[in-house]
Amino acid sequence: MSFSAWCLRTTFRIFDVKHGGGKFLMNGGDYSNPPDKMLKGLHKECRQVNNENVFTLYKNKGNKKAILYLHGGSYINSFAKAHWKFLINIANKTNRDIIAPDYPLVPRTYKESYEMVIEIYNDMLKKYNNDNIIIMGDSAGGGFALGFCMYLRDNNIPLPQKNIMISPYLDMAETNPDIAAMEKNDPWLSYELAEETTKYAGEDDLHTPYLSPMYGELDNLNDMYIFFGTYDMLYPDGIKFKKMCEEKQIKLKFTEKKKMMHVYPILPVKEAKEALKDILEIINEN
Repeated sequence: MSFSAWCLRTTFRIFDVKHGGGKFLMNGGDYSNPPDKMLKGLHKECRQVNNENVFTLYKNKGNKKAILYLHGGSYINSFAKAHWKFLINIANKTNRDIIAPDYPLVPRTYKESYEMVIEIYNDMLKKYNNDNIIIMGDSAGGGFALGFCMYLRDNNIPLPQKNIMISPYLDMAETNPDIAAMEKNDPWLSYELAEETTKYAGEDDLHTPYLSPMYGELDNLNDMYIFFGTYDMLYPDGIKFKKMCEEKQIKLKFTEKKKMMHVYPILPVKEAKEALKDILEIINEN
């Protein structure tokens, strides 16, 4: 663990981020709209879909490739500053448009988010070939990305070429007994937060694959890439999903980093630079 990672982990514990005491620490203001001062020369466009904002970040006009990014936040919170820093970095180092929807959150349900993102994705297919689209997401957005790919497959809609997930939330029902032991290592996530997150299901069963993709069929999906830290409360589900893919001979590249916390690739720690390098290689390899 680097000194920067140790400092961040310690700060999270001091401010009791796990129980909401450090919410200001993660945002420090409203970042539901990326501030112009952060853009570093990038262009930003914003449009409305179902009365919600959809942002497009790009370096050059006329890109033929794109990334659909679904942000994390436990289906409770919008974009954090860390999301925009991460996406701006990617936009500057790839020739891709970044499409980032601010999808509906609790007390609204996942069905409204799916309606919005389906419309966005269908619009993307008119502009980009599906083989030139990558879907990405972190935490809740990572689970959303996988559930969304299952929805596309089930409805015979062309899939994005790749799915890159950072600490994905794979099982809203949280049936894995190993999670309880892991929670003490995680300075961020808690069962308390998970209970609030379940409201996103509305009246639906928490085992619904589009909510909890751990319970979905894994056949005929796109190439999947997952990044996890071993001090992440959701890590046991990541290992379980990895074993499921191995048993069914499903293509998955699983990257884990020892002693790293939840969504470490987007955090201000040394280890995030290595993860970003790997992610850029995945994006740019084709």
